[in-house]
Formats: sequence, C-alpha cells, structure tokens
Amino acid sequence: MLAAVAGAAAAVQQPAPSPERERGQLELPAPPPKPKPEPQPQVKAPELVAPSGFWTVPAANRVEEVFARFEREPAIQEPTLRTYLDELRSMGLGTRETALKALGSPHAPSLVLASRLLVSVGKREDAEALAAAASVAGTLDSASACLEAATRLNGGWLPETAARLLDHPQRTVRSAVEGRLAKLPHDSHVPALLDYLRNGRDSDVRLRAARLLRSFTGNEDVRAALTAALADASVPVCFEAAEALAGSGRPEEVAWIRERILAAELGPELGYVVHGLLRQQQAVSVLLVDEAMLARLRLALGTGDLFVSGAAAAALAEYHFRSESEDGIGRLEGEVLHALVRAVGGKAFYAQYARFSPLAEESLKRITGEDFRGQDRSAWLAWHAANYEGFRSVRGVLPLLPADYARLEVSWQRGDGAARVLAGSGAAAAGPGTRLLGDGGLEAMVAALDEAQLLEVAVLPGTYGPPEEPVGLRLEIHAGTRRKRLTFRGQSGASWLPAVLERLERLHQESAWQSLGAPGEERAFVLERLERWDRADALERRRCLVEWSLGCAPRLADATLAAWCEKLVAEPELEGVWDARLGRELLAEIPARAGDTALASLLLGAGLRVPAPDVLGPFLDALAGLEEPLRSDLLLQGLIRFGPVAAAEVLRRDERLPVRVAAARALGRAGGAGRDALLAAVEDPNPLVVRMALRSLGELGDRSVLPQVLARSEPGQPKEVRKEALWALGQLRAVEGVPALALAARDEDNGIRLAAVDALGHVPGKAVEEAFVALFPEYAATPLEVPFLRALEQRGAAAARAVLERHLETLQPMAARRAAIHAGRLGDPVAAPFLVGLLAETPNDPELLDALAFSLCVDFRNTPDPAGVYTAWWRDNSRRSPSIWLAKAAADCGLPLPDEFTQPDAKHPTECAQALLRLLESGPGDLRPAATYYLYQLTGVDAPALTGHTPKPVVQQTAQGWHAWLQARASG
Repeated sequence: MLAAVAGAAAAVQQPAPSPERERGQLELPAPPPKPKPEPQPQVKAPELVAPSGFWTVPAANRVEEVFARFEREPAIQEPTLRTYLDELRSMGLGTRETALKALGSPHAPSLVLASRLLVSVGKREDAEALAAAASVAGTLDSASACLEAATRLNGGWLPETAARLLDHPQRTVRSAVEGRLAKLPHDSHVPALLDYLRNGRDSDVRLRAARLLRSFTGNEDVRAALTAALADASVPVCFEAAEALAGSGRPEEVAWIRERILAAELGPELGYVVHGLLRQQQAVSVLLVDEAMLARLRLALGTGDLFVSGAAAAALAEYHFRSESEDGIGRLEGEVLHALVRAVGGKAFYAQYARFSPLAEESLKRITGEDFRGQDRSAWLAWHAANYEGFRSVRGVLPLLPADYARLEVSWQRGDGAARVLAGSGAAAAGPGTRLLGDGGLEAMVAALDEAQLLEVAVLPGTYGPPEEPVGLRLEIHAGTRRKRLTFRGQSGASWLPAVLERLERLHQESAWQSLGAPGEERAFVLERLERWDRADALERRRCLVEWSLGCAPRLADATLAAWCEKLVAEPELEGVWDARLGRELLAEIPARAGDTALASLLLGAGLRVPAPDVLGPFLDALAGLEEPLRSDLLLQGLIRFGPVAAAEVLRRDERLPVRVAAARALGRAGGAGRDALLAAVEDPNPLVVRMALRSLGELGDRSVLPQVLARSEPGQPKEVRKEALWALGQLRAVEGVPALALAARDEDNGIRLAAVDALGHVPGKAVEEAFVALFPEYAATPLEVPFLRALEQRGAAAARAVLERHLETLQPMAARRAAIHAGRLGDPVAAPFLVGLLAETPNDPELLDALAFSLCVDFRNTPDPAGVYTAWWRDNSRRSPSIWLAKAAADCGLPLPDEFTQPDAKHPTECAQALLRLLESGPGDLRPAATYYLYQLTGVDAPALTGHTPKPVVQQTAQGWHAWLQARASG
C-alpha cells in the first residue's frame, strides 16, 4: 500500500498528454518562450517543514526528527519502513510517547510505522489509542496496522472501542475489524455488536454483527436480538440470524429451534427457523424433524409464500426420506415435490432464492434420486412436468417385515447394460428382464440387502463417486410406496458391491425359466409354477427346467431362445433328467433360425446336451438342407459330439456328400478310433471325401498310415488330392516322406510345389536340410521365393542360416546374391563380406542395405551415401569379432552386454544369454536378428526368425524357449 501511495504521488508529477495527441492529431511544437527578466540571486533556506506539516520545526526530540525525516522520503517501500523501524527501536522505550503522537499524523505510512513501533514499546492501555487511530486512518494498510497492534497489546483480542469500528465508512476497514473480532471473540464486544444488530445504519453492519454474535448464542440477550433479527428488512441478515441461532446442532440449540418452529407465525420467520433446523440436520447427519412438527409444517406447505412453503417442503422431504414410518408424509408427496420444484426452478422470483435454493435442491435430489449437476436449475421444471403423475419419493430407510416381501422389487443396471429386476409376486407388473421370486427367494434377496446395509440409513440414496467418472451401477429398491435409488460412479462401492450383486445375479439366473412363457401370458405362466419351483430341491429343479422347456422353442424370440440355450448348456448335472424329445425339438428349430449363426450353434449345443443315438438321424436331417458354410460347421460340431463310432458309421452309410465330408473331418479329431474308417475313406470314389480323409489322417499324426498317404502324393493323382496328401506328409513328420516331398517340390504346377515346400518345413532331420539346399537355387529370385523362405524359416532361424550359408560361394550368381541377402536379414555375420561385395553392383538396393544393417548391427541406411559409409565402416571393422559389433550397438542403446560376451569361450553363458534376451525383448528391432543368432550360439535353442517388423507379442512368445533354457540351467 505504501508503494501504491508513493507511486500515485509520482504519477501526479507526470506531464499530461496534449489534447492534440489524445485526439490523434499532429502535435506541433510550442512557440519559443518569451524572455523573462533575469532572476536576482537568492540564498536557499533549509527545508525545515515536514510534508504533512504535523511535526514542529525544529523537531522537539530525536524521535520526532526521525518521523519527520521518514515523512520526507519520496517513495516509501517496505525496506524503507523496516529501516526506520529498526532505527526507532534502537532508541528504546522512550519512543512510546512520540509513537502515540504519530498516530495523529495525516501521513498514512507514519501510522503504520508508529503502530509497529508500539508493538515493541507500547502498553496495554495504548490499544484504545490504536483503535481510535484506526477509525480515522486514511488507508486500509494503516487501519489494519493499527488494529493488529491493538490486538497484540490487548492480549490477543481487540479492545471494546474497536468493535465500534464495525460501522466504519470504508467497507474494507469493516472487513478488517470483523476478521479480528471473529478471530478471538470477547464478551466485551457483545454490547456494541447487539447495538449494531438492532440499530445498525445499514444492512452490511447488521449482517456483520449477526455473524459475530454466533459465538455468544448462549447469552439470552444475544438470542433475543437474533430472534428479533429474523424479521429484519435484509434477507441476508435474517438467514445469518437463523443460522447463528441454529449453531452447530447442539442439543440445546436443536431444542430452541424446535420451540420456535412450533411458536412462529406462518410467515418468513418460520421459513428462516426451518432453514436453521435443516442446517442443524446437515451438521449432525441425524433426522431432527419429528412428528410434533408435522402439523405445523403441513400448514406452512399450504402458504402462498415460495420461501415458506419451500422450507416446509424441504423439512417434510427430509422427514419422509429418513423416517422409518411406512406412510412417511403420505398423500403430501406430490405437494412436497411441487413446492420444492417451485422453490428451486427459478420460474418465479423470491428474495430468499439465492441463499435457500441450494439447500432445497439437495432435498429435491434425495427424494427424487435425480441429479442435474452441471445444468441450470430450470431442468427441474422439465423433469417435474414429465414425472409428476404417480411420483413416489425415494426413501433413505426401508424397514421390511415378512409381510412386505411380496411387494419388494429390486432393479439394477451395470453401466449401459440391460436392467434386471427381482420382485415379489405382489409387486407391480414389470417389463422384460423381471424375475418373480417365491418366499424362499425373497428371503434370500432380503438377506443379501440386509448384509450390505442397503435397507438402512448407513447407505443413503444418491450418487456415489466422482462426477467425472462413468456410471458403473444403478440400483433401485421398491417396497410398496417406498423407494430407494443409488448410483455408483467409477470404483465407488468396489469393496462391498460385488458380493451383493453376485447374489442378486445368481437369483436372477436361477429364475431364467420364467422367460419361457407365451407372449401375453408370461405372468400367468410364472405364477402357475412359482410355488413348485420355490419348494423344489436341486434335483427337482433340474426336472422342472427340462419339463417346462418342452414345446417352448418355436414361440420364443431369438434373444430369449439364445439365452435359454446357454442356460441349458451351462446347467450342471442335467444329463440325468434329460428328455430326448427336448433335444429333437431344439435341433428341429435350427433350419428356421439359420439366419443367426450364433443362435444356430447354441441350438445345436443345447439339443445335443445328451447326444443319444436316436437323435443322430434327426440331427443329420435338420442340418443337411442348410447353406454352406454353416452346414459343414454344425455337422462337424455335432458329429464330434456323437463320437467316432457314430461318425464312422455315417461316413460308411450316409449317401449325402456334405454329411460324409463332415464325418471325415470329425474323425480327424477322434484319435486312433477314427483311423480305420479314414483309411477306408481314402479309397472313396469321391475326391472330396478322399481329400478330407487325407487331411484327417494328417491330423491324427499316426505314421502307420504313411504308405496310403504316400500313394496319394504321387504324380498322376488329382491335383487337390495330391496337395492334401502332401500336407498330411508334413503333419506326419516322417523322414520317409522327404523324397516324395522333394520330388513334388520340382513339379510343374506351382500349387503342388508350394504344398510340398510347406510340408518340408514341418519335417525334422538332416535329409530335409539337404532337400532345402538342393531346392534353393530353383526358388531364388522367383515368385515362389517368399513362401519357400517362410517354410524354411519355420524350422528355425539357425536351420535357415545353415541352408543359406551353403550358397554364399555358389557359382550361380543370383542364388549366391539371394542367399547372402537372406542370411544377412537373419543376422548372420558370415554373410557380411559377401554383402559388402555386392554394394559396388547395387549400392542403393533396399534389401541389401537392410541385410547389412541386421548383420553388421549398425545402421547407415538414412545417410546420403549409405554404400560408401558401409564400405568405409567395413574397412575399419572387418577384422574385429562380429560379437564386438553387437556389443557396441547394445551399449549404444543402453542395454550393454557383459564383457565376457566378446570373448571366444564364455565361461558364464547364462549371464550373456540373459543380457541378450533383454536386448531381444526391449532393444531396437534392428538388433533382433543378431541377438537370436548369438542366443542360438550360446544355448543351442533354435526359434523362428525375428525381424525389426515382428510384433512385440510374437517376439516375447518366441523368446520363451530361451527363457525355458535359463530356467533349466538355474534349476541344475
């Protein structure tokens, strides 16, 4: 503030802008000044008068001289004030008189200086002088300094005279006084505060007095004055008086408020007192509205005053919300809702709206279960118009007796999922998803609610969790006319909600049979069977499920039928009570529901819950007319369920081709039991059956069938049959089949060649490696090179490198080039000199540059002249061990390898392997090929090839073989 005063003084000395400049016009130079008479020389007198003219000249003493000098300072900042204060303090206690005198100075900074000085040298009686000085101080800083000093000298509270400053003309000074009076209230302040509350010159003074009197409500005079203030012309004063009288909800304060509610006239005073009671209830979280007040509140509800009726409605709503009474407020629910919406909606103005409507809205939220957070309060008007008819209030407490169970209804909804409802037979008719419970089910549901305290006041209705979190659960409980609604956002309730929801979900799932009723007759269907179900034991309930399912499938909607089929499949121990008629009914429904493949599959699963022999014929008949691929898929699923004996019989006897093909497919999953039937099917006149039989024989993996498969793989067989035989040879993994595969790999037909090469990739052994070596030149640089390499690399990257290395020095230039590039792509350092030699011929070949990056573990592909840089690098590093190349690259990316890694004979391969695995899984993708190369060198474990483009999950899955090697080493 001192700086601001000084700045303002400096600002006065600035020249004012000319009118021309202010209007944006050209500012012409002023005419030259006229010559003035030459002044006579004068002797300048010393400046002896202080700027304020307060101090005598010369100063009466050294202390006054310091104050006078202080007032002559051009710009007074805090450091300046502190310097003068230190100087005055150094003069001792004798400065007190002058400091008191300085309190009368018109120079505001002097008051600050004097006040601070008196804190050090003043006496208790000086507090009155400081309070008087504060009353005439010209600035807030100076007044605050005086009040602070008075408080400290007076033992921590302001003297009585300071309370009289509450009606200071400056509002800022009033605030400073109020703040200090509230900080440490004192009985000496009460007379002045009572005077201001009764006779204050304006509402602001009376409001401040009412606030300060909160600390003295035990005083009868104070309570009387606050009671009288309930009729003040200022609404804020009335609210402040009411809340002061309500206090913190101590028993004596609650008793007094109750007395006033019963005694007050039906006017604004009653509204303010009820408001006070509601504030008390907020503070103590206990229902304070009692039955003795209800008659008075009902009368107030009927007044035309928006505030009075709204306050009464809020109190009645709280009573209804928290009371354990069955009726609560009975028929007044609609009137209470209407009064609260009028008080909150803002359609009509009333003086108390700003202060009262937030409190009324909280009551409105509780009894409706709605929350229009973030919206204008007028949203309540629209909601009221749509929901007024038939409105029932939310209740905080729902005490239940066994007689109430039949009317109980519980609904819940997870997120945006479908709502589910459990109800007694006496509850109002509900929509889809509702399940009725008998006496036993209702008792179990009430027990679950009781254990979670959902019927008690411990869990109040409303919304739980941060407003920005999505809604995870909506839960609503109805018991007759009583209703309780809860909303849980985010993770709120996560520690206890799942347990009660699990029990509710189980009750709902157990009652899934209730969806079987005919349209329009659902309730009658359920009520007719409910008592039997409720009394039945587990075995009897399983009989009920099967019995009540008969004849229902055709009339059920797709979604209902799908859910019921899932229930029949999941129900345990249903085989003992199964009825074959139900299976045939469900299977017969498949053609009509074939448009929904998921439903058709569910019907199949439920219909074959017990795959009895007498169901096989209807099963085949129902599916034979379906469209592909659904027919083949369902036939395969069903024949697998019937087992190999039935499938073999179908394969031999059924004349329908799709059925026989499906039977051949099913036998491939039957193990050795299907072998003989499949061998017979290999001789079938239909090629499609032969192909499927060959595929199934490959899936069986029984090498005893090798002669029959080899016979079908020879030249001259139908192309598709031969391809299936070649595939089966690969699955059998027999070395005896390698010559046939190698022969087929040179066939004129590309389809045959690809099938043979792919099968070779599945067969282990040295003979296969030799076959790949012999075949590579025929596939290199052809359209079949990529599938050839895919088959080669599926045997393992090391196995592929062994084949490619044998072609690096071949006399066939193209084969040598392709072998070098692919070996380099697999991180093989043996290929490095051959790759560098190819740079002269094709310096910008992307494949060549990639191979160099992967094998040399250094990337120059993005340089202006990558070939030149690689050549220079090779000249400097070719004599070094390739392990050094990888070690340097690993260190550069922050995943260093052990020093021992670069030594020829590592004594601790485990540490090196662990470091290489970290590099493989977490390092740059370009280093993966080299990492796998050295992992094989250390462990002998081969794995499919990995590149910089391999997805990380695949990399981690591939690395499991090396992790297993490490675990085996660790376990000894």
